[in-house]
Amino acid sequence: MRAAQKRKRVITSSDEEDGDEGTSSAVSKTPFSVLTERNGKSIQVKGPPQHVLNLLKDYFGHSSFRPMQWDIVKNALDGKDQLVLMSTGYGKSVCYQLPGLITNSLTLVISPLISLMNDQVRTLSLNGTAACLLSGTTSHKEKDSIMLAISEDTLRLVSAQNLKLSWRNVLG
Repeated sequence: MRAAQKRKRVITSSDEEDGDEGTSSAVSKTPFSVLTERNGKSIQVKGPPQHVLNLLKDYFGHSSFRPMQWDIVKNALDGKDQLVLMSTGYGKSVCYQLPGLITNSLTLVISPLISLMNDQVRTLSLNGTAACLLSGTTSHKEKDSIMLAISEDTLRLVSAQNLKLSWRNVLG
């Protein structure tokens, strides 16, 4: 509990629609982010490094971030808790998928929107990222296969329907 209390918390909100110049605000913005390169060396950057922009282009088809997206991604990479409120279609998927792609680690996405989850899993899979969907239609055999892949650290994104979190072995 004390460790969680020491973590920095960030609340980010945006009323911006696609192409609109709305208002946005972020609490606890930092002027730079400390990222870790694959060799373990920490680097300080003011903007997204080229390898991050390459991932953004390769996986999402964008050459630059929308306002606030990079702040959200770097806060996630820095281990900060966040509450992100953005308009539909503004790019929340980039904010929660990209940190896992950057760090090559597992990302758990919880959502009630099956069609969106299917699209995201399909897109990541087509780009060579191991991703899966846990939903009400997932069989026990598929679930066991997913749990094995998680334990073997071969999955990069698990998109779970909120109802499936009642599985005992998912929760521990």
